[in-house]
Amino acid sequence: MIQAVLRTALCGSLLLAGLLGHGVAGAAAGYIQLVLGQATVWERGGAQRPAQKGVQLYEGDAVVTGPTSTVQIRMSDDALILVYSNSRVKIDQYIYTYNKGGKDSGALQLVKGAIRTVTGLIGQNNKDSFTVK
Repeated sequence: MIQAVLRTALCGSLLLAGLLGHGVAGAAAGYIQLVLGQATVWERGGAQRPAQKGVQLYEGDAVVTGPTSTVQIRMSDDALILVYSNSRVKIDQYIYTYNKGGKDSGALQLVKGAIRTVTGLIGQNNKDSFTVK
């Protein structure tokens, strides 16, 4: 009986550790702060979902806006990205270590349309670490 309880506790602990590890490794690059009109998030794995306030974005994700639509994205370093109508922007890379000594970097790819960015801490600390191509 005690062995079964210990085994269950151990399995639960391992599962929890795995979930927590996934959360750290797959930390969100940012989230959608505002959506006006119709927009879609194209996930790195190929799935698509509606862009809605609060949706988290990860490296490899893209935001696509429709006609007369705007999306406002807040990145993990407090950068602000406005994605204008008929546009597509992809998050190629976004690493912000919250001043823990890591190498911070942000790389966005404007595939189509227009965006406006206000740099966050990555760009303020090192201009070369934040790029838009």
